[in-house]
Order: sequence, then structure tokens, then C-alpha cells
Amino acid sequence: MIRMFGAACALITGIILVGMAAVEHASSAEPIIIGTASPGGPYLPYGQGLARILSRELGQEVTAQSTQGPAQNIVLVEKKQAMLAFTTTGVGLQAWNGTDWTKGTRYRSMRVIFPMYDTAFQFVAAKRLRLNWLDDLAGLRIGAGPRAGTGGTYLPMILKALDIKASLRFGAMESMTAQLKSGELDGIVFGTGFPTPALTELATRSRRAGHSCDRWPRCRAVC
Repeated sequence: MIRMFGAACALITGIILVGMAAVEHASSAEPIIIGTASPGGPYLPYGQGLARILSRELGQEVTAQSTQGPAQNIVLVEKKQAMLAFTTTGVGLQAWNGTDWTKGTRYRSMRVIFPMYDTAFQFVAAKRLRLNWLDDLAGLRIGAGPRAGTGGTYLPMILKALDIKASLRFGAMESMTAQLKSGELDGIVFGTGFPTPALTELATRSRRAGHSCDRWPRCRAVC
């Protein structure tokens, strides 16, 4: 209950701040853009919900835009192509300092309004593979999500640091889970919070199809 109250207060604060920014920087004819992420992750539905609230409270069109994720969102804010955007703090820190994916460019137009949730790295795979450690990912086909997302940014760095050689593939969350279900991928790494719509949909379809837990996963985490 305390957490929900805190989130509500943060949201109200966000509405006030965005409203002030909208009045100062945008004409009523221009929609306010919220940078989110790819379909299948939590950012897009969160952004769509926030857009509805802001549209109602501000009396101005607010649109949630599907993007690749945090890195692209930061660039959109810097270029004034989005007024609000979601990012994970690690990617944000890299952008602020001009390190790693930024290739020396510092992105400092962004300001933090409120934290949404803690982000967990979820390493998931079919149970049939019997993966228990990150080393077990070696030689497998692993989906990392969009290149500009948290997983796409961090997973290559994580595997390189651990000297784990896996075949990485990039794409939207929904696409990744579809490929996991069809067997085109052996696993996926989600750098995101809960709930994760793509994984929820995968589990729901599995149950509807009557698959047992041992045959098709409820995907398991290996870290």
C-alpha cells in the first residue's frame, strides 16, 4: 500500500511537471511524445497508460511512441523529438557521462522525474535445455531484445566480461518470444521490470495449448 501511494504521488508530480513543460515549450497543436520501448515489454503499456492520463489532465494530445528502448529514448529527448521517455539508470548514466554506446557524446538534456521500478536482468530459456548457470549459454542462440534497449546494450558487455561466446540476436520483445516458442532461439535476456507482457503472453498460450510444465516452460530463470 505504501509503495502504491508513493507511485501515485510520483505520477501526480510527473503530471504537474510535464504540464508545466508543455505550456512552456509546446503549442497545443503539437502532441507530447513519450518514448517507450518495443512491444512485449512493460514500457509500452506503461507509456500508453501514462499518455491517457496526461491527455485527460492536460487537455492536450499525448502519444506513447514505440521505440527500441532506453538508448534511443535518450537520443530522442536530446533531439527534442520526445518530451518524456523511459530509461534504465545504467544506460542513463552512460549517456550522461558519454561512455560505452554513446561513443563519447554526452547526453545531458534529460532530467529525472520519478523512478518506475527496479530493473532485473531475466535470463530465460526452455526447461528442456536444463540451463543452470550463465556459462550454459555458451554456443546457444540468445535473444537480447532491441539493440538500443537495456538487454541489447548490456548483454554483449556481460557475455564479453564473462568470456561466454553465444550467438546474439536482436529484435522486438514480441519477436524474441515468438522465436523462443518456435525453437529459433534457445533463450532470451530481458533487462526489464515486471510484468513483462511478452513472457506473460508466452506462458498464457502455453497453458491454453495444454502443454505440461515439463514439456514447455513456463520459462525458467538461470540468474
